[in-house]
Amino acid sequence: MYAITGITGQVGGAVARALLAARLPDRAVVRAAGKGATWAEHGCEAAIADMNDAVALTAAFIQGKY
Repeated sequence: MYAITGITGQVGGAVARALLAARLPDRAVVRAAGKGATWAEHGCEAAIADMNDAVALTAAFIQGKY
């Protein structure tokens, strides 16, 4: 499982699309549920976490849906 932060940007989005095209599992780590839902429609798991919240990031990286 690849956890991708910055998935809504150009680089993170390109990484996610490449992983999805290769049929590799990935998780979108986003700050807002709406942005995660967009990537979930493409086949990503979604997790909500702020980059300044170590507890939320740990949960996002380990467990996924938060």
